[in-house]
Amino acid sequence: MMTTKAKVLGVEIEKAQQIHNDIARPENRLIRLEQIIGHEKKGIPPLIPMSRQGWVKGVKEGRHPQPVYLGNSRTPFYRLIEILDLVHGEYRSDEVA
Repeated sequence: MMTTKAKVLGVEIEKAQQIHNDIARPENRLIRLEQIIGHEKKGIPPLIPMSRQGWVKGVKEGRHPQPVYLGNSRTPFYRLIEILDLVHGEYRSDEVA
């Protein structure tokens, strides 16, 4: 008798779980600016309490991580791992001024 592995959308369960685990890692996650500086009206608490203008200035000066843009989107996203490093005082810009 031949055993078959369970599949989800044509992907084996073990492979699907591995894909999920890879996506869930902080180094693979992207977050929006409002998740970093907070948004009072939407009830999003800040990781780093500061103004949007202060954040943008820090990005331009190299003190904050550079944004990532997905596809044709104009919406900036930030790598969660870089934001966590910034919160813990371990962020280092890759750019040399």
